[in-house]
Amino acid sequence: MKQYIHFLPLILFLLAFTSCEQVKDREYNTDTNYAITNDISNQQITGFTEDSFGHIWISTFRGLNKYNAQEYHQYFNSDDSLSIPNNQVRSMLCDSKKRLWVGTVDGICRYTDQDYFERVPNESNGQYVHQILENRDGRLFLNLAVEVAVYIPEEDKFRIAIPELTDRNTFIVKCFIDGENNLWVVNPYVIRCYNSTTLELKGSYETNGQYVQYAFLRDNGELWLVSSNRLFIFNTRSGGFMEKPEAIRRHPKLSSDVVIEYIHPYNSTSLLIYTQEGFFLYNYAEDKVIYQNEVGFPFEPPKFKVTSMFTYSQKNLWIGSFDQGFITYYNYK
Repeated sequence: MKQYIHFLPLILFLLAFTSCEQVKDREYNTDTNYAITNDISNQQITGFTEDSFGHIWISTFRGLNKYNAQEYHQYFNSDDSLSIPNNQVRSMLCDSKKRLWVGTVDGICRYTDQDYFERVPNESNGQYVHQILENRDGRLFLNLAVEVAVYIPEEDKFRIAIPELTDRNTFIVKCFIDGENNLWVVNPYVIRCYNSTTLELKGSYETNGQYVQYAFLRDNGELWLVSSNRLFIFNTRSGGFMEKPEAIRRHPKLSSDVVIEYIHPYNSTSLLIYTQEGFFLYNYAEDKVIYQNEVGFPFEPPKFKVTSMFTYSQKNLWIGSFDQGFITYYNYK
């Protein structure tokens, strides 16, 4: 994989502290509902997604961006009800009907082919949309940190589906839809499995006293859980915990007091594991771990704090940062 590195201008760093302000410092075209620039709206990246036209959408701490490989279309909250609900965008999903959903700290909206946004009512207690998920039947869910909401197409609104999942005054860490169409809800002390069609609770599992801070579900049903500097794995198919891979247990860095912050699939045989000590590549086909400074690591790692990773249809890897924009590693065959 050859790489191309795209660093964003440092001058935009100051914008990170004005996320809740409306757009007053640039010309905003109310007819098109966006501004077109050569730069991203903010350096703090919260996520990426790809729409049906191949555009990359980049969510940030201040504004939403559509990137067409030449310029950015920046979208902000304004007095116009056809704008996004809040400048802090936390989640996105392009669903099976090719609709782009955008979740913010103050509600959710849907992008239209007229280039504006429709705000969708959410009757839940919380409006902070951490995640947007879709099951294989096209049913949409929201992770609202303290509860899960479901979309009601006939009424074009979201309602509470699973209420108050705040064991011991905690919150929902992550939600997942598995290969059997189950909805998994992970909070720091409990893992729950629901039928995503009926919302019936199918199983509940304690985390054995571990305080889960991060979770990642592999395609094979392994739920990787991180508690401080400890990694443990729950097998969602058998309903029990399993041993970590031997290569991870034996690696001198990854097996020590390293804190995993992000996991992302890489190619068809590996996982990228980002930690406070940098990147590791875990090849599960060969049960092999490569640290970022070791021979065989596939790219030059970025020198910033990673907040998100995304691989789009052309197999290019996008890595977002906390305060330095993003880097793109292009896959040339």
